[in-house]
Amino acid sequence: MKALGFIGLGAMGARMARNLVRAGHPLAVHDVNGEAVARAEQDGAVGKASAADVARAAEVILICVPKSDHVEQVFYGEGGIREALDDGKRRIIIDCSSSKAATSRRIGAEMRALGGDFLDAPVSGGIARAETGELAIIVGGDQDTYEECRPVFNVIGANFFRVGELGMGNLAKALNNILSCGNVMIIGEALLLAAKSGLDPRRFADVAGKTLGESYAMERRVTAEVLSGRYASNFKMGLMYKDLTYAMELAAEARVAPLVAGFAHDVAAAATARYGEDADYTRTVNLQELWETGQSAVFGPV
Repeated sequence: MKALGFIGLGAMGARMARNLVRAGHPLAVHDVNGEAVARAEQDGAVGKASAADVARAAEVILICVPKSDHVEQVFYGEGGIREALDDGKRRIIIDCSSSKAATSRRIGAEMRALGGDFLDAPVSGGIARAETGELAIIVGGDQDTYEECRPVFNVIGANFFRVGELGMGNLAKALNNILSCGNVMIIGEALLLAAKSGLDPRRFADVAGKTLGESYAMERRVTAEVLSGRYASNFKMGLMYKDLTYAMELAAEARVAPLVAGFAHDVAAAATARYGEDADYTRTVNLQELWETGQSAVFGPV
């Protein structure tokens, strides 16, 4: 069984790391938050003082941090993984962050030059599925390296998709979040129209959920989170805005005009500014209601 490392013990990473320990993998861990490291140690992991120390102890290193800049820091920064890679040992990095494809390709090229490899493997499914080890994992990178890492993916996920070469995992994750946010927004607009026309939006949601309007976004996001007033999907507004920003950069590279996705990005930007990065991303509908009707009568206080 390969010795593993894990860097980034936030809400998702901590649960993924715990599942790897429970599966019997020797696991070295690091996080800028010492308390998160201490909790992982209680689960059976071995805390390390830096990302470089994790890399020295591991054959396969998983990263799960919020942004592409953080991935760069973990690899290139002081005490970063790069400092540990001149010993001739082969290592694989699995980046489970939602990062930039360009970042994955740059670090991946360096890893291959050093005799190792890199997979961009952003995850989807939220805290609940991280807890149960049922995440979806979207992988870009070498096919043989992907197969080599399947035992690791089997512990933290239930559905795996190798979608192409390095960087394609992050591209697919960005596109997936265009769908996630865009679906919530169009459903919110339909419910606003229902309410303003005299149709109970909850009754309409029941109808749509059993007809052609049926979707995960309708059932698990708008009905479960927005209409209930919970706003607790556990995906933060700031992270959604970040992912949509990456998607806009990719659209520019591909020379595709992001008409609907661009609007979703702009609404997410405004909602992040109004409600803060830690707000649930489904609060985009609060801003839509305010803009479209001047009130906040359907989706609760703004």
